[in-house]
Amino acid sequence: MKFYKEENFKEIDGLRVPEDWDVVELKDVCKKIKAGGTPKTSVKEYYESGTIPFVKIEDITNSNKYLTYTKVKITEKGLNNSNAWIVPKNSVLFAMYGSIGETAINKIEVATNQAILGIIPKGEVLESEFLYYILAKNKNYYSKLGMQTTQKNLNAQIVKTFKIPLPPIEEQKAIAERLKSIDELIEIKRKEKEQLEKAKKKIMDLLLTGKIRVKNLNS
Repeated sequence: MKFYKEENFKEIDGLRVPEDWDVVELKDVCKKIKAGGTPKTSVKEYYESGTIPFVKIEDITNSNKYLTYTKVKITEKGLNNSNAWIVPKNSVLFAMYGSIGETAINKIEVATNQAILGIIPKGEVLESEFLYYILAKNKNYYSKLGMQTTQKNLNAQIVKTFKIPLPPIEEQKAIAERLKSIDELIEIKRKEKEQLEKAKKKIMDLLLTGKIRVKNLNS
């Protein structure tokens, strides 16, 4: 990694970035930014035997970056009779209501409800993984921004005007790859912690019920 001196930076729209980076509005580097919609839950044929994964906020919060599963699925008829649309895989999902700023990359084709934006970056100028990290980094800011609006939520028009730093595409990929490797290490440590906690629970049960006895350390 290379550290740059202060004089190698510039300021654009309140963001300080390296001289060879740009600052853009999100809508200018995306093919599509659109919310979904919810088929009427009272119509069984919109949901029964559905095959289209339907994303709600809790699916994003439970996804741990990559969304590969949803609890609810809808049918083609449900899709066609609502504002839901098919968000292609490897797009970015962004929550505008409730858990404002929660973000995930969908690894499968999905439809979403109206609280979630499907964001399709222009791949030649904006990398999905890089956008994910930019949005995740600014989650607290977006949440506060939503609280400042009259409805206490964000909307598509506000999100479209988000200003983001834009490095060259190859640098975006390198940044995302570095951060992804850290995420993978965190996940390994999390699983190790879970295994240790399970082992501790079993040992506690054995020791604290007398099923396993230990000698007095002073004897």
